[in-house]
Amino acid sequence: MRNKTIALALTAAMVMGTAAGCAKKEEEPVMESIPESVAESEVTESVTEVTTETTKETTKATETETEETEESGVETSFEVGGYGDLIPGEIYFLNDPADGNSPIQGIALTGNVAGTGSFNTTNTNTNPVRCVFEMNEWVEIYLDCDAEEVQVWVFNYTGNLGGYESASYTGDSMVGVIAMAPLFNPGSEDFCWGSFCLNPEEVTPGYYDLVFTVDGKAYAMMVTRFYGEGELSGMSDKELTDLMGEI
Repeated sequence: MRNKTIALALTAAMVMGTAAGCAKKEEEPVMESIPESVAESEVTESVTEVTTETTKETTKATETETEETEESGVETSFEVGGYGDLIPGEIYFLNDPADGNSPIQGIALTGNVAGTGSFNTTNTNTNPVRCVFEMNEWVEIYLDCDAEEVQVWVFNYTGNLGGYESASYTGDSMVGVIAMAPLFNPGSEDFCWGSFCLNPEEVTPGYYDLVFTVDGKAYAMMVTRFYGEGELSGMSDKELTDLMGEI
């Protein structure tokens, strides 16, 4: 086994403004014939009515926000910032067994657009792993892995390892997935386990998280950076390597 490195809305914002207009009094009201207790009672009832109406409006607004949140299916467990800034190109191991024998020990990613064969090495590693690609570039995946079947899930960058560790990965209920590809042991280190690409008509350039799972449980993730078409294809291997160190 290769050495491994172990490191790894819709937030409801409700703003309600309540405007109350007051009519200017031209004359002072005559209070002599009105008992003080009655006047106080009327004021209390007026305040109670306003408070009650405000409470109803607040409750209604809250219920509306809750319904919209439930209908949108926003996955709140993937909020940004769970573990601070993560380093692109570094493998973060998740849900590590007590004996340290994670089914995924190393990863290699290659592409069919940028870089030569030297930059697109198939030798699996934990850091650095190629992490810069173009939109529409096919990303091939090589694994140092004991499992026969693995899945790779692509999400917008979150920086939250805890959310990925606790999530249950199923195709029918997974929220926020940009892409998913099944990976199968090819029986040889010379062949990739599977591949995927990001369609520029569906997503935009930016940072994306790759999460690798076995039997619905996450064991590794890494951050990647996808650029627009044509942005990397003219770069040398050194320029691409330097770029990986800058992002």
